[in-house]
Amino acid sequence: MTGATLPGVPTTVPASEVTDLGIPDVALDAYRSASASMEAADPGCRIDWSLIAGIGRVESDHGQSGGRVPAADGTVAPPILGIALDGRPGVALIRDTDAGTLDFDSTYDRAVGPMQFIPGTWAAFPDVDGDGNGRTDPHNLYDAALAAASYLCSGPGDLSEATGQRSAVYRYNHSDAYVDRVLFYAQAYAAGVKPSGPPPQPAGPPPVVPDKPVNNPANPGNGPSVPAPPSSGPPLPVTPEPPPPVTTDPPPPGTTDPPPPGTTDPPPPTEPPAPGELPGAGDPGRPSPDCSPKQACAAVL
Repeated sequence: MTGATLPGVPTTVPASEVTDLGIPDVALDAYRSASASMEAADPGCRIDWSLIAGIGRVESDHGQSGGRVPAADGTVAPPILGIALDGRPGVALIRDTDAGTLDFDSTYDRAVGPMQFIPGTWAAFPDVDGDGNGRTDPHNLYDAALAAASYLCSGPGDLSEATGQRSAVYRYNHSDAYVDRVLFYAQAYAAGVKPSGPPPQPAGPPPVVPDKPVNNPANPGNGPSVPAPPSSGPPLPVTPEPPPPVTTDPPPPGTTDPPPPGTTDPPPPTEPPAPGELPGAGDPGRPSPDCSPKQACAAVL
Protein backbone atom coordinates (compact mmCIF):
# COMPACT_ATOMS: atom_id res chain seq x y z
CA MET A 1 0.00 0.00 0.00
CA THR A 2 1.45 3.35 -0.97
CA GLY A 3 1.78 6.11 1.59
CA ALA A 4 -0.32 9.26 1.59
CA THR A 5 0.86 12.78 2.29
CA LEU A 6 -0.03 14.20 5.68
CA PRO A 7 0.53 17.74 6.93
CA GLY A 8 4.10 18.17 8.11
CA VAL A 9 5.01 14.61 7.12
CA PRO A 10 6.60 13.77 3.72
CA THR A 11 5.03 10.30 3.39
CA THR A 12 3.30 7.82 5.64
CA VAL A 13 4.97 4.67 6.81
CA PRO A 14 3.34 1.59 5.25
CA ALA A 15 1.74 -0.61 7.88
CA SER A 16 4.00 -3.46 6.80
CA GLU A 17 7.04 -1.45 7.98
CA VAL A 18 5.65 -0.42 11.36
CA THR A 19 7.52 -1.84 14.33
CA ASP A 20 6.28 -0.58 17.72
CA LEU A 21 3.85 2.34 17.86
CA GLY A 22 1.97 1.18 20.94
CA ILE A 23 -0.72 -0.33 18.72
CA PRO A 24 -1.63 -4.00 19.30
CA ASP A 25 -0.82 -6.14 16.28
CA VAL A 26 -4.47 -7.09 15.78
CA ALA A 27 -5.55 -3.42 15.84
CA LEU A 28 -2.84 -2.42 13.38
CA ASP A 29 -3.92 -5.23 11.07
CA ALA A 30 -7.55 -4.10 11.39
CA TYR A 31 -6.62 -0.52 10.42
CA ARG A 32 -4.51 -1.71 7.49
CA SER A 33 -7.29 -4.01 6.30
CA ALA A 34 -9.90 -1.24 6.55
CA SER A 35 -7.72 1.15 4.56
CA ALA A 36 -7.15 -1.46 1.85
CA SER A 37 -10.88 -2.22 1.67
CA MET A 38 -11.72 1.47 1.23
CA GLU A 39 -9.00 1.83 -1.40
CA ALA A 40 -10.90 -0.78 -3.44
CA ALA A 41 -14.41 0.46 -2.62
CA ASP A 42 -13.78 4.21 -2.82
CA PRO A 43 -10.42 5.02 -4.45
CA GLY A 44 -11.18 8.75 -4.43
CA CYS A 45 -11.30 8.84 -0.63
CA ARG A 46 -7.61 7.88 -0.27
CA ILE A 47 -7.86 7.19 3.43
CA ASP A 48 -4.66 5.99 5.08
CA TRP A 49 -4.46 3.46 7.91
CA SER A 50 -2.88 6.09 10.16
CA LEU A 51 -6.03 8.25 10.18
CA ILE A 52 -8.17 5.28 11.23
CA ALA A 53 -5.57 4.54 13.90
CA GLY A 54 -5.84 8.12 15.16
CA ILE A 55 -9.57 7.62 15.69
CA GLY A 56 -8.94 4.30 17.43
CA ARG A 57 -6.32 5.83 19.72
CA VAL A 58 -8.58 8.67 20.90
CA GLU A 59 -11.74 6.60 21.23
CA SER A 60 -10.43 3.55 23.11
CA ASP A 61 -6.62 3.34 22.95
CA HIS A 62 -7.03 0.74 20.18
CA GLY A 63 -9.41 -1.37 22.24
CA GLN A 64 -7.13 -1.34 25.30
CA SER A 65 -9.26 1.05 27.39
CA GLY A 66 -9.47 0.00 31.04
CA GLY A 67 -6.69 -2.57 30.65
CA ARG A 68 -8.49 -4.64 28.02
CA VAL A 69 -6.47 -6.87 25.71
CA PRO A 70 -8.01 -7.36 22.25
CA ALA A 71 -8.23 -10.99 21.21
CA ALA A 72 -6.43 -12.34 18.17
CA ASP A 73 -9.67 -12.27 16.16
CA GLY A 74 -10.24 -8.58 17.01
CA THR A 75 -12.86 -9.10 19.72
CA VAL A 76 -12.69 -6.57 22.54
CA ALA A 77 -14.03 -7.89 25.84
CA PRO A 78 -15.53 -6.91 28.10
CA PRO A 79 -17.36 -4.58 25.70
CA ILE A 80 -16.46 -0.89 25.82
CA LEU A 81 -19.62 1.08 26.62
CA GLY A 82 -20.17 4.81 26.92
CA ILE A 83 -22.49 6.41 29.45
CA ALA A 84 -26.25 6.32 28.96
CA LEU A 85 -27.32 9.08 26.55
CA ASP A 86 -30.11 10.13 28.87
CA GLY A 87 -30.26 13.88 28.34
CA ARG A 88 -28.47 14.91 31.52
CA PRO A 89 -26.66 18.27 31.22
CA GLY A 90 -23.99 18.08 28.53
CA VAL A 91 -25.21 14.71 27.23
CA ALA A 92 -27.42 13.99 24.23
CA LEU A 93 -30.84 12.39 24.71
CA ILE A 94 -31.08 9.27 22.55
CA ARG A 95 -33.62 6.68 23.61
CA ASP A 96 -33.01 3.03 22.92
CA THR A 97 -32.84 2.04 19.24
CA ASP A 98 -31.46 -1.51 19.44
CA ALA A 99 -33.45 -3.08 22.31
CA GLY A 100 -30.16 -3.31 24.17
CA THR A 101 -28.66 -5.75 21.65
CA LEU A 102 -25.41 -3.83 21.19
CA ASP A 103 -25.19 -1.61 24.28
CA PHE A 104 -27.02 -3.81 26.84
CA ASP A 105 -29.33 -0.90 27.69
CA SER A 106 -32.99 -1.10 26.67
CA THR A 107 -33.85 2.40 27.89
CA TYR A 108 -31.19 4.68 26.38
CA ASP A 109 -28.51 4.24 23.75
CA ARG A 110 -24.82 4.15 24.61
CA ALA A 111 -21.75 4.43 22.41
CA VAL A 112 -20.24 1.00 21.87
CA GLY A 113 -17.02 -0.69 20.88
CA PRO A 114 -13.46 0.43 20.19
CA MET A 115 -14.67 3.11 17.77
CA GLN A 116 -17.59 4.21 20.01
CA PHE A 117 -20.50 4.02 17.57
CA ILE A 118 -24.06 4.85 18.61
CA PRO A 119 -26.25 1.82 17.79
CA GLY A 120 -28.39 3.87 15.39
CA THR A 121 -25.27 4.98 13.52
CA TRP A 122 -23.88 1.46 13.44
CA ALA A 123 -27.08 0.31 11.75
CA ALA A 124 -26.26 2.58 8.79
CA PHE A 125 -23.28 0.33 7.94
CA PRO A 126 -24.70 -3.19 7.57
CA ASP A 127 -21.90 -4.44 5.30
CA VAL A 128 -18.81 -3.71 7.43
CA ASP A 129 -17.80 -7.33 7.91
CA GLY A 130 -14.12 -6.54 8.26
CA ASP A 131 -13.11 -9.96 9.52
CA GLY A 132 -15.19 -11.88 6.97
CA ASN A 133 -17.02 -14.05 9.50
CA GLY A 134 -20.45 -13.31 8.06
CA ARG A 135 -21.65 -10.83 10.69
CA THR A 136 -20.95 -7.28 11.82
CA ASP A 137 -19.98 -6.53 15.40
CA PRO A 138 -19.12 -3.05 16.76
CA HIS A 139 -17.14 -4.77 19.54
CA ASN A 140 -14.74 -6.28 16.97
CA LEU A 141 -11.75 -4.21 15.83
CA TYR A 142 -11.93 -5.37 12.20
CA ASP A 143 -15.61 -4.51 11.82
CA ALA A 144 -15.38 -1.28 13.82
CA ALA A 145 -12.31 -0.06 11.91
CA LEU A 146 -14.02 -0.66 8.57
CA ALA A 147 -17.14 1.15 9.80
CA ALA A 148 -15.03 4.10 10.94
CA ALA A 149 -13.23 4.24 7.60
CA SER A 150 -16.55 4.07 5.76
CA TYR A 151 -17.92 6.89 7.90
CA LEU A 152 -14.85 9.06 7.32
CA CYS A 153 -15.20 8.49 3.57
CA SER A 154 -18.96 9.15 3.55
CA GLY A 155 -18.60 12.84 2.67
CA PRO A 156 -16.58 14.88 0.19
CA GLY A 157 -12.84 15.34 0.33
CA ASP A 158 -9.52 13.70 -0.44
CA LEU A 159 -8.38 12.21 2.85
CA SER A 160 -4.74 12.21 1.80
CA GLU A 161 -4.84 16.01 2.19
CA ALA A 162 -4.95 17.99 5.42
CA THR A 163 -8.21 19.77 4.62
CA GLY A 164 -9.94 16.52 3.73
CA GLN A 165 -8.74 14.84 6.91
CA ARG A 166 -9.90 17.69 9.12
CA SER A 167 -13.33 17.81 7.48
CA ALA A 168 -13.78 14.04 7.75
CA VAL A 169 -12.77 13.84 11.41
CA TYR A 170 -15.00 16.81 12.22
CA ARG A 171 -17.90 14.90 10.68
CA TYR A 172 -17.04 12.00 12.97
CA ASN A 173 -17.20 14.23 16.05
CA HIS A 174 -18.12 17.92 15.93
CA SER A 175 -15.30 19.15 18.15
CA ASP A 176 -12.21 21.03 17.03
CA ALA A 177 -10.32 19.73 20.06
CA TYR A 178 -11.24 16.18 19.06
CA VAL A 179 -10.05 16.81 15.49
CA ASP A 180 -6.73 18.21 16.68
CA ARG A 181 -6.14 15.23 18.92
CA VAL A 182 -6.98 12.63 16.28
CA LEU A 183 -4.75 14.33 13.70
CA PHE A 184 -1.89 14.60 16.19
CA TYR A 185 -1.88 10.83 16.65
CA ALA A 186 -2.49 10.16 12.96
CA GLN A 187 0.51 12.27 11.96
CA ALA A 188 2.70 10.55 14.54
CA TYR A 189 1.69 7.12 13.29
CA ALA A 190 2.19 8.19 9.69
CA ALA A 191 5.75 9.25 10.53
CA GLY A 192 6.46 6.02 12.40
CA VAL A 193 6.65 7.81 15.76
CA LYS A 194 5.22 6.31 18.94
CA PRO A 195 3.12 8.97 20.71
CA SER A 196 3.89 9.49 24.38
CA GLY A 197 1.61 10.31 27.29
CA PRO A 198 -1.25 8.54 29.04
CA PRO A 199 -3.96 6.91 26.91
CA PRO A 200 -6.95 9.19 26.35
CA GLN A 201 -10.48 8.32 27.39
CA PRO A 202 -13.13 7.63 24.74
CA ALA A 203 -14.32 10.92 23.34
CA GLY A 204 -17.96 10.07 22.87
CA PRO A 205 -20.03 8.87 19.93
CA PRO A 206 -19.98 10.33 16.45
CA PRO A 207 -23.08 12.15 15.17
CA VAL A 208 -25.78 10.29 13.28
CA VAL A 209 -24.93 9.75 9.62
CA PRO A 210 -26.57 12.56 7.58
CA ASP A 211 -28.91 11.65 4.75
CA LYS A 212 -26.86 13.89 2.45
CA PRO A 213 -23.11 14.60 2.57
CA VAL A 214 -22.12 17.76 4.37
CA ASN A 215 -21.66 20.44 1.69
CA ASN A 216 -19.55 22.65 3.91
CA PRO A 217 -17.92 20.29 6.39
CA ALA A 218 -15.71 23.04 7.78
CA ASN A 219 -18.82 24.77 9.16
CA PRO A 220 -21.67 22.27 9.40
CA GLY A 221 -23.44 24.01 12.27
CA ASN A 222 -25.08 21.67 14.72
CA GLY A 223 -25.44 18.76 12.32
CA PRO A 224 -28.65 16.99 11.37
CA SER A 225 -31.60 17.07 13.70
CA VAL A 226 -32.87 13.58 14.42
CA PRO A 227 -36.04 13.03 16.49
CA ALA A 228 -35.64 10.77 19.48
CA PRO A 229 -37.24 7.36 18.89
CA PRO A 230 -39.96 6.14 21.28
CA SER A 231 -38.69 4.74 24.54
CA SER A 232 -38.95 1.00 25.07
CA GLY A 233 -38.78 1.52 28.82
CA PRO A 234 -40.70 3.67 31.31
CA PRO A 235 -40.03 7.42 31.18
CA LEU A 236 -38.20 9.06 34.03
CA PRO A 237 -40.69 10.26 36.68
CA VAL A 238 -40.87 14.01 37.09
CA THR A 239 -42.43 15.26 40.32
CA PRO A 240 -43.48 18.94 40.29
CA GLU A 241 -42.55 20.95 43.35
CA PRO A 242 -45.52 21.98 45.55
CA PRO A 243 -46.38 25.70 45.59
CA PRO A 244 -45.21 27.73 48.61
CA PRO A 245 -47.76 28.12 51.43
CA VAL A 246 -49.96 31.22 51.43
CA THR A 247 -49.18 33.50 54.38
CA THR A 248 -51.82 36.25 53.82
CA ASP A 249 -53.51 37.32 57.07
CA PRO A 250 -57.30 36.75 57.14
CA PRO A 251 -59.53 39.87 57.04
CA PRO A 252 -61.35 41.04 60.18
CA PRO A 253 -64.53 39.08 60.96
CA GLY A 254 -67.64 40.27 59.18
CA THR A 255 -65.89 42.44 56.57
CA THR A 256 -65.93 39.95 53.69
CA ASP A 257 -69.04 38.30 52.34
CA PRO A 258 -68.59 34.73 51.04
CA PRO A 259 -69.19 34.32 47.31
CA PRO A 260 -72.48 32.76 46.28
CA PRO A 261 -72.31 29.00 45.67
CA GLY A 262 -71.19 27.97 42.21
CA THR A 263 -69.64 31.35 41.26
CA THR A 264 -66.00 30.42 41.91
CA ASP A 265 -64.30 27.96 39.56
CA PRO A 266 -61.62 25.69 41.05
CA PRO A 267 -58.08 26.37 39.77
CA PRO A 268 -56.92 24.12 36.92
CA PRO A 269 -54.72 21.20 37.98
CA THR A 270 -50.99 21.57 37.60
CA GLU A 271 -49.60 19.14 35.02
CA PRO A 272 -46.07 17.72 35.41
CA PRO A 273 -43.65 18.16 32.48
CA ALA A 274 -44.09 15.68 29.66
CA PRO A 275 -41.75 12.66 29.68
CA GLY A 276 -38.39 13.52 28.12
CA GLU A 277 -38.70 17.29 28.81
CA LEU A 278 -36.02 17.21 31.46
CA PRO A 279 -33.85 20.30 32.00
CA GLY A 280 -30.55 20.13 30.17
CA ALA A 281 -31.58 17.66 27.46
CA GLY A 282 -29.22 18.10 24.53
CA ASP A 283 -29.62 17.81 20.79
CA PRO A 284 -30.99 14.26 20.29
CA GLY A 285 -28.75 13.70 17.29
CA ARG A 286 -25.39 14.12 18.97
CA PRO A 287 -23.64 15.36 22.10
CA SER A 288 -23.97 19.01 23.03
CA PRO A 289 -21.40 21.30 21.34
CA ASP A 290 -20.14 22.03 24.86
CA CYS A 291 -19.37 18.36 25.34
CA SER A 292 -15.66 17.90 24.63
CA PRO A 293 -13.65 14.65 24.57
CA LYS A 294 -12.66 15.26 28.19
CA GLN A 295 -16.12 16.04 29.64
CA ALA A 296 -18.73 13.75 31.13
CA CYS A 297 -20.04 12.34 27.88
CA ALA A 298 -16.60 10.89 27.27
CA ALA A 299 -16.76 8.60 30.30
CA VAL A 300 -16.51 4.83 29.90
CA LEU A 301 -18.33 2.46 32.18
